[in-house]
Amino acid sequence: MGFVHLHCHSDYSLGDSAARIEDYIEAAQEAGMKALAISDTNSIAGAVRFSELCKNAGIKPIIASELTFDIGSIVCIAMNEEGMNNLARLVSLAHDELSFEDIERHEGGLICLCGSALTKNLISGKREEAESLILWFKSIFGDRFYIELQDYGETQEKTALQLLEYLACDFEIECVCTNDVHYIKKGDADVYDTLCCIREGRTKGIPKPGGEYYFKTEAEMRALFAWCPEALENTSKIAERCNLDFIEYVHNRLDAPCPEVCQNPDEHLAVLTEKGLKKRFAIADGKTQTRLRDELSAIREAGCAGLFLVVHDMISWARQEGIAISAGRYPYVCSLVCYLLEITDINPIEYDLVFERFINWAYPQGCIYIPLMIATEGRTRILDYIRSRYRSYELAYAGCVYTEHDIHSAVSAIASIYGCSEFPSHVWKLSIKEIETFLKVWNAFSDKKVRYADSFIESVRKISKLKNGYSVQDERRYAYVPDNTKTIIWPSQKNSLPLICDPDYDLPIVDYDGYSPVLCFQITTSDYLQHIDDAEKIIRKKYAPDFDIRKINMADGKVFESFIPREPYEESYHFLSPVEEMANDFVTFKEPWHESLPYFWEILKKLRPQSISNLAVSIALTYPHANVDIDEYIIKENVSASAISHILSETNGYVIYDEYYIAELFTSKICTVAQAEYALRIFRENDIIRINEFRERYVKNEMAKGRKEEDAIKSFYLLLYTLKDEVLPSKAQCVSCAVDTYRLAYIATKYPEVAKKVFPDVSFFE
Repeated sequence: MGFVHLHCHSDYSLGDSAARIEDYIEAAQEAGMKALAISDTNSIAGAVRFSELCKNAGIKPIIASELTFDIGSIVCIAMNEEGMNNLARLVSLAHDELSFEDIERHEGGLICLCGSALTKNLISGKREEAESLILWFKSIFGDRFYIELQDYGETQEKTALQLLEYLACDFEIECVCTNDVHYIKKGDADVYDTLCCIREGRTKGIPKPGGEYYFKTEAEMRALFAWCPEALENTSKIAERCNLDFIEYVHNRLDAPCPEVCQNPDEHLAVLTEKGLKKRFAIADGKTQTRLRDELSAIREAGCAGLFLVVHDMISWARQEGIAISAGRYPYVCSLVCYLLEITDINPIEYDLVFERFINWAYPQGCIYIPLMIATEGRTRILDYIRSRYRSYELAYAGCVYTEHDIHSAVSAIASIYGCSEFPSHVWKLSIKEIETFLKVWNAFSDKKVRYADSFIESVRKISKLKNGYSVQDERRYAYVPDNTKTIIWPSQKNSLPLICDPDYDLPIVDYDGYSPVLCFQITTSDYLQHIDDAEKIIRKKYAPDFDIRKINMADGKVFESFIPREPYEESYHFLSPVEEMANDFVTFKEPWHESLPYFWEILKKLRPQSISNLAVSIALTYPHANVDIDEYIIKENVSASAISHILSETNGYVIYDEYYIAELFTSKICTVAQAEYALRIFRENDIIRINEFRERYVKNEMAKGRKEEDAIKSFYLLLYTLKDEVLPSKAQCVSCAVDTYRLAYIATKYPEVAKKVFPDVSFFE
């Protein structure tokens, strides 16, 4: 395998590296290296991205971290799943302060490299302390402990290196050589020095022409350690000892807890859904029963019955406590099981919603995501209930996203340490080339020579691409608030995740950038649900003691009449809040909602919806990609030669929902419903790797059915070009949005006095 870098810092070390993970992959490929480790300081945040990029590049990823504690630092490398669990625990603990006891408790499956602490003791003449450390680490890690050798050309370090080699021989411990990489090229030393100045708050000195903490080639490392060739060979031996498939590990599901009464989650779920079937359906036809069997089978195969039981338990408690909950949200409204468990009040059979939209089979066993929406005041109460109900489990946010410096934040960070904090204000709006020109024309560095300007510009160029912090964000909203974050629940004793305990958030944060757990729920708060909650309390107190928003007539003509707008259009409709939220939620809704609102009013005025399905169509037609002329839509049916023309009756023959592509592909026998849904996801995301994997699997399956390879490939590319360029709203999204909108309109229409009190925009009711 040759030499392997085992001690490399990426920008996930936040201010301690001028190199991105992509830079390391590119450098390793150029050097012909077959394995690589990233060992960020007290962090494995970049492990997901690093492993995926290594897999694509044909490089073996090694997951490691440099952990700091009072004596110095050590590098811990995960050999297997046990080691990965322990590394995650140590990284979590390292955000406070690691102790020897922490390392002793979590040593299993880890390889330990120690050099800096030993070198400091030897340079200081504390040989006994160094020997004591070596003996302690050897007693804990055994043959998984290596003495780390580093050579940066300093005389004292060379003396210490010789002593380390002698000690290694005396105590029969292997040595390994590393380079503690903080930047890729030797010339990047000045950029790294700038980062260090920013981090330490010191003034920038003379630009550094070069340094030794760069990504050295195997030849350079062999030349440095020609006196100890076994230290170089041990890098590849350590790489060979690491047999962790991190991608599979990180996507393994975390066991969801089950209520105490449940010993077999699958059987318990089947019993609950059977009860729900009798309650929800007077007579369940064959289609409904078949759908239920298929869903339960898929859930059993995915091994996620526990998650349904937890969410069912949580929603049942919330309703008993009078917390208002949305009728349902995409994607779980597509599940009949969720409807029977009363997690959603939307019947997927009634609206022809596709279950395959719910389980994402991009992961080995499928990914389940349940985004609940509740009244604002209920969120804390629900989280407290989960904590008290499932004490042996832990809650955390999964949605940690690392932010990057842009040009202007880089300029802002660098300017003060260069003594140029008094830039004119317009400089912050310039491009990198304009800033470069400005610095030289303005002669900002006249007293320090022009090369300072060159150093400044080069630092801005490099730093503007580096990570500078993190936030907890939803995958669609990109909002800096914890309420819009996926929440996961996992057993603390069986699985470990790296956690950040940030005082700005009420739960720990899973510190993997881009991590998407295969089992999770999301609790999002909504003001309009709080208004429903407040309205229900008033209505029950003053008008109807048994009032329940879930039991209202969903086909009241007077309520639907209220959707037809009155002029002037400037007056707001509070009960359209769910539509506005949907528009703001999905980035494909390009225009701001207030710009689309007049068009939506025009659609409502002309279409005059008289059912939830009609209202859902009205919402879908407002979507920027609908491209349907509303007048033509109303006066005539679209003549369609589609294989699903019989399905398009509710939309006058127009394809306005994503689900219609799935039906088209399935009906045309191009692929199964599950394959069509999977294809829709990966093509929309332009995920080239998964597209290629899907193509191979698809062609292989088609050939097994007796089709020729060229015919299967043609069908695949027909599938690709059918799905690639069309982005339409999901029917499930529009239906769930329509139901919540109707509920608000019902209160506004039937109880206007109550609405005046609880809805903020009372002008509509005057």
